[in-house]
Amino acid sequence: SESATGKQFVRTWLHAEHLIVDGQKMSKSLDNFYTLSDLVEKGASLRAIRYLMMSVHYRKKLNFTFEGLDDAAAALKRLDEMRFRLDYATERQDLPSAVEDPAARLIDQFTAALVEDLNISEALAAVFGFVREVNTAIDSESLAPGDRDRALAALARVDQVLGVLEPTPWESETDSSGLSDEEIDQLVTERREARAAKDFARADEIRDQLIEAGIVLEDTQQGTRWKRQ
Repeated sequence: SESATGKQFVRTWLHAEHLIVDGQKMSKSLDNFYTLSDLVEKGASLRAIRYLMMSVHYRKKLNFTFEGLDDAAAALKRLDEMRFRLDYATERQDLPSAVEDPAARLIDQFTAALVEDLNISEALAAVFGFVREVNTAIDSESLAPGDRDRALAALARVDQVLGVLEPTPWESETDSSGLSDEEIDQLVTERREARAAKDFARADEIRDQLIEAGIVLEDTQQGTRWKRQ
């Protein structure tokens, strides 16, 4: 590589433990051999694959399972949910920052964990501890001016290492649900009107229709927000 490019390849080389599948050595004879393309064709998210691969310490074997891949996707979804809520959370002028200290603590704990022989488990624990604290601040409506930017800046800093925290945009013109943004907005408006008229059966029917189409609703004091799963 260095002969071809004239550039340094790496500064540090790590030999990672073996990758196994469902507790067994990966091999074509066992029909448990997957390429990246295979996983993508099965519907796996690239973010989830990367998260799963780096979530185990390099000195330990990584046992790949589709259940583990689902768990990785669920972990990222939890973080994406927090970011979605943060986008619509209210920042109150009369409060001290609820994020400044947790953000600083995240950076300190994350850095300390990686310095300790790349302790990725502790590093990820720090990330999700931060997610929990931000969610608590959102729930209690205790965000101060600038807290949204502080939270996003802290996540962006640790993502320089992880490379998986930046979510895919929630909303697109169309997706596999077959509903456009305008059609979803219309259904959300119809649901709001049905609730105002105390037609809760119709409101629930619309909600179930959206859920089936992969649309998640969140009712806030500022109105109903939606996103695609």
